[in-house]
Amino acid sequence: MKKIIERNSKIPISRDIIYDAEINKENQIIIKIYQGERILALGNFLLKTIKISLKEKRKNKLLRLKIIFELNENLILKITVQMLNEENLIFETEINNEFEEEYIEDKIRIAENMKNDDLKIIKDNNSKFEFLTYLNKMNKKLNDAYIWYENHQKESYEVYNKMLNDLKNI
Repeated sequence: MKKIIERNSKIPISRDIIYDAEINKENQIIIKIYQGERILALGNFLLKTIKISLKEKRKNKLLRLKIIFELNENLILKITVQMLNEENLIFETEINNEFEEEYIEDKIRIAENMKNDDLKIIKDNNSKFEFLTYLNKMNKKLNDAYIWYENHQKESYEVYNKMLNDLKNI
């Protein structure tokens, strides 16, 4: 989740971001646009799901896009999507959602109350990913050590001891 237009921004406003989009099996790019103050998409209001079907299959499954968000004085959000370094427009839409001030204030209050929970979720997920990455690294090192062992059955005490200490230091 990335904030594009900050709360209390002067309107009209225009912001653009560079977005690395993944092309799915159906040769589409899916972009979700949320309104809200939560750090995570969870709990924010889904304004629009943009599905862009690409005409040609691409070898590279990532596509760099420039996405332009323009919010006018009537609170109409115009979203334009372009392939980076190309002028051709691949998608354009408008979102016309006007919300009452009470609704917006309620969402801000919820976001502020949930901020610590959101940060904990992010921290937990990051630590889980870090742990899994370390396990995969250890698994590769152990597999390499087994292969080395199979091919070095007649090494000296010093060589085996060095290999053991190298593994212990991982």
